[in-house]
Amino acid sequence: MNFSRVEWQVEAEPDNEGYAKVEGASADNWVWSPQGLIQMHLPEQWGFVRFSTAAVGAEAPGAAFELPPEEEAKLLLREIYYRQREFRQETGHYTDNLDSLGVGHRLMRNFMWPPGLEVTQYQFEAWAEEEVDLHEDGQINRWVIRQDSKTWKVVAPLPRGPAE
Repeated sequence: MNFSRVEWQVEAEPDNEGYAKVEGASADNWVWSPQGLIQMHLPEQWGFVRFSTAAVGAEAPGAAFELPPEEEAKLLLREIYYRQREFRQETGHYTDNLDSLGVGHRLMRNFMWPPGLEVTQYQFEAWAEEEVDLHEDGQINRWVIRQDSKTWKVVAPLPRGPAE
């Protein structure tokens, strides 16, 4: 969910008949959750709302909200996606180098660093891998995004070494 306010700079008309936008001035944009871009029409960047029956200001057990770990991974993947688009617009191709995209290291709950990035001449895929079960039948959730912004999850067994 998101809420947005766009405010243009205005000035009074000389005849006091109303207001007009100030020519050449840009709009001020406000949103209640960080978008990452000045672009309201990206629902994947909107914030999360949690409804509760607790009174406003009252401490309710379990009221603290924390994004699920996969949402952190999706935010990272969207950052890679948007930076890849900018990189391709500037250079004519995608890159498989996170540093050239300006994606810095970050700690993420349950996710391994660095994210994967694979590039061909016309497309790319980036992924973040989440260790969800480290027992004998362990698995990895791989969250993937590609050049058209499609995002999905792949569940795969943990890779086993030659001695196992």
